[in-house]
Amino acid sequence: MPVTTPRTRKRGRHLLFALAAFSIAVILTLALAEVTLRVLDYPFRTRWIPSENALARFDPDLGWTYIPDRTVTQRFGSYGRRVPMHFNDIGARVGEPGRRFDPAAPTVVFVGDSYTFGHGVMYGETMAGQLEKDPDIPFQVVNLGVQGYGTDQALMILRRHFRDFNTKVVVYTFLLDHVKRNDNADRRLIFPGAKFLGTKPRFALRKDGTLEEVEKPARYKDLSRLRVWQLLQLAWAKHGPPPSMELTRALVREMKDTVESNGVTFILVLWTNRHSMPAGELARQLFPGTRLNVIDTGAGAPADWDSYHIPGEYHPDARAYARVARLLVEKLREPALDGGR
Repeated sequence: MPVTTPRTRKRGRHLLFALAAFSIAVILTLALAEVTLRVLDYPFRTRWIPSENALARFDPDLGWTYIPDRTVTQRFGSYGRRVPMHFNDIGARVGEPGRRFDPAAPTVVFVGDSYTFGHGVMYGETMAGQLEKDPDIPFQVVNLGVQGYGTDQALMILRRHFRDFNTKVVVYTFLLDHVKRNDNADRRLIFPGAKFLGTKPRFALRKDGTLEEVEKPARYKDLSRLRVWQLLQLAWAKHGPPPSMELTRALVREMKDTVESNGVTFILVLWTNRHSMPAGELARQLFPGTRLNVIDTGAGAPADWDSYHIPGEYHPDARAYARVARLLVEKLREPALDGGR
């Protein structure tokens, strides 16, 4: 049995005192850091308001959705082009106020983010708008694209509205940025200076590879306001390991399976910069083992494809949408797809 001596008791008291002093020092340091961050309004000081905030409202399942029966005109690009945006009773972007969808009409449904929505361009210039005008495409067109969405939110809004229509085709526009969006719930970790409506849902993979929703959307006023914790999250997002592609692959597979299990055609528009890979090769690298109907915008693109954007912004312009709409029409006319009408 160990013998306790005055020296060991004294050493034990010194150790306890050192631990207590260290703990107090850490607490005081964190408290001082918290006060300093609050005074500086850091790390999420508002510097700009996303354009969708004037169009959307907080949604407890999706994070944000467009306000039904609303019309808003905004200016876009360095030249300040005025673009009116109309939304119908389900919050989908439409070409004119009051437009309603026919639930019985054969329908092509678009899901995705601002590229699908048509940020900064007139409705008739978007992919959905151009397809709607094509007399050879016998589909009603529904644009469920929402600015800022990831693959996860695109999947969820598709599930919400999939059976509202006689859906024949689903088109999802995928950007590589979606990998990062799918990995987090708080968009401020990607854009620290922006003031958003709230967080987004986040999924994770179970051990068996299936998807599990691990975070629900929340208003920022309902989240922890500890600035030190926010700073640590931001540092991890910036300097931690890059997000895994596996989650995004699982989300795309789930979207594809959801669509095709109902006898509906699924098309993935892979919106990329111009590259020299053969058509379909990039998609095979990104989604190995997943058979997809893919439109790769970067394969065989014009030499100046990467300049097809709104002046002063990175979003596509009308020329880009016109080209991708033509590719989509060609895809829909392929015998394997055309026979499914």
